[in-house]
Amino acid sequence: MSCYKIPEGCCANIESMLSKFWWGSSEHNRKIHWMSWERLGRAKSKGGLSFRAQSGYQLSYAWRSLFNAKPVIDLGLRWSIGNGQQVKFLKDPWLPELSSFKVWSPVRNLDEDAVVADLIGVDIKQWKRELVLNSFNDFEARQFLNIHLSWRLPEDKKVWSWERNGHYSVRSAYHLLKEETLRANPEPSLAGNTGIWKFIFVDYMEDEDAVFNKKVPNIMFAVQNISTLAEDFNLACNLNSSNARETGSYTCWGLLCRDHQENVHAATTKSERITCSSNLAEAQGLRWCLQWIKNQNLQNVVVEMDSENVVNCILGKLNLVEIEFIIVDCLDMLFSLLNVSVVSVKRCKNKAAHGLVGVARNLGSLMVWECS
Repeated sequence: MSCYKIPEGCCANIESMLSKFWWGSSEHNRKIHWMSWERLGRAKSKGGLSFRAQSGYQLSYAWRSLFNAKPVIDLGLRWSIGNGQQVKFLKDPWLPELSSFKVWSPVRNLDEDAVVADLIGVDIKQWKRELVLNSFNDFEARQFLNIHLSWRLPEDKKVWSWERNGHYSVRSAYHLLKEETLRANPEPSLAGNTGIWKFIFVDYMEDEDAVFNKKVPNIMFAVQNISTLAEDFNLACNLNSSNARETGSYTCWGLLCRDHQENVHAATTKSERITCSSNLAEAQGLRWCLQWIKNQNLQNVVVEMDSENVVNCILGKLNLVEIEFIIVDCLDMLFSLLNVSVVSVKRCKNKAAHGLVGVARNLGSLMVWECS
């Protein structure tokens, strides 16, 4: 394999031809270019079209020398927390929600060379909540608590934060460098608001009021809108979650257990004051569901959820670094359970669990109705 640098003049000519083609210009028909090539090169989430410049960030040169690529790698590389023993909480990049991935607030109650493991309770497999809240400012403390720990506390690992699977790619590194350039250039505040672009593609959740009667779920109404249980299973657990997007809000889960005759055996809800993505909320919900099945000593159960991403991760068809450790927790429990399977169903077949999420929002956690 050989790499060589294309002359700047040649790159400029290629970009000129691409720009003319996009705006419909020709040798005899000149048209206005309504947006600069630089803005068209921004990521779609930033209002651009992800066109790639032919010069400036030619990351294939990393094949010639890893050393030359190191500054680029350092920009997008962070630690994914397992047990926290390898990560110095003040010096290493590990906070996924911050652009630098590093802690900036003044340190209180902790040594500056302490590791993230000092903030984790090994016996409870959770953050030492009071220590975190008392040692950092409120914003960064919430970032800590929003990182969901694996029950196994595996080894920490480094991941590329700009790809969902955690693996480096030239495409994502290009957009990372474009972002770094944009930060150095003043622009209107709206230009940096990725939410307005994502908002265009948001699918609004269906109204859940149909399965409520004065805040009490009408389970027998909702159970009519579920899938038919396969002969290989005695019970089905319908699972759903609703993730909190704002600090201080609650992420909620609903779980309904039924049989072949559509008789509801139990309905359980859970809520937790954390913010997380929808994939992470669904993965957390699956782990909670499998633990509930294990605690109830159930077997021959199919878990139905309308998160195709999480189910594909369980089946090994997809890898999302954000939920990788949680998925392994789920797989460990599946191996210990007798004939328990996880499948993806359409949202319209999971309305009962969606209704229970609404109950969790209004009435809180761990309420169980024994209906059999």
